[in-house]
Amino acid sequence: TRKPASNDLDAPGTIERKEMEEVLEALYKIEGINAESAEDKANKIFYKLDRNQDGELDVDEFCRGCLEDSNLVKLLNSGIDHEKMEDDLARQEAEKEMLQKRYQSQCEEFDM
Repeated sequence: TRKPASNDLDAPGTIERKEMEEVLEALYKIEGINAESAEDKANKIFYKLDRNQDGELDVDEFCRGCLEDSNLVKLLNSGIDHEKMEDDLARQEAEKEMLQKRYQSQCEEFDM
């Protein structure tokens, strides 16, 4: 049995067009891109992947589509600034470390 997709919001193991649209909208908002274009992109991707036209993508359809079409992978990744995401993650990690040190310092002062 395959594990459900990480962006599968309701039915285990499948992705509906609306779910794909919601994921793309969220990514676009993070990147500061107009979320309205996510609907069009989600439709293009979804209908290309949904081989049996049942309105849902299973894991095999999704993986097969990505493996067979490098342009599809580019389309899924377009609009995502990977460098910015890495910078944001590094900044968040640095902030987390700073807060942990501050908390530890305050705990040590309190114990004295």
